[in-house]
Amino acid sequence: KPFFTATSLRKSGISAYAALRFLKMAFSYEEWDSFDHAAIVFFSFLQNQNAPKWKKAESELKILLVMQPLITARKPRHGLCVHGGVIRESSTFRKTTDEIFTLARTLYSCISTPEKVLLPDREMMTDATMFLWQKCKIAILRIQNSGSYFLKSLLKYQTAKVNLSHNSC
Repeated sequence: KPFFTATSLRKSGISAYAALRFLKMAFSYEEWDSFDHAAIVFFSFLQNQNAPKWKKAESELKILLVMQPLITARKPRHGLCVHGGVIRESSTFRKTTDEIFTLARTLYSCISTPEKVLLPDREMMTDATMFLWQKCKIAILRIQNSGSYFLKSLLKYQTAKVNLSHNSC
């Protein structure tokens, strides 16, 4: 039986803040079944909220949704994805490289809000940024170690791309 549903969240007196805390704890302890179910419920709750105070919770949910496939090999079962800064229901999932870029875009969109009260939890932002840095650091070191070979292959790729675009007319 589900721990809570969107209806019980509203009617039972379970605080939405408590539900968000549960969601974060399920993520932290990698309880993916609980996280998947709670994410669906919390997302449906957020869809019915118009108050600005819920924008922060929505940003935090976005970060968790984007990070989940990067942390576990298990395919998420919640059917939610972040696309264009918006949480949507989706049955398709992206490749890991796309997910890393999505995490970077999501982090940027979450911190670029002019209203400081809408910023996600500082600890969550720090953890997500450090996670992103660890993933990018490996690629940067590979580029650095390959030396000029990387630049030559990049130039060769760009030259081929330019030639193809000129020939396609």
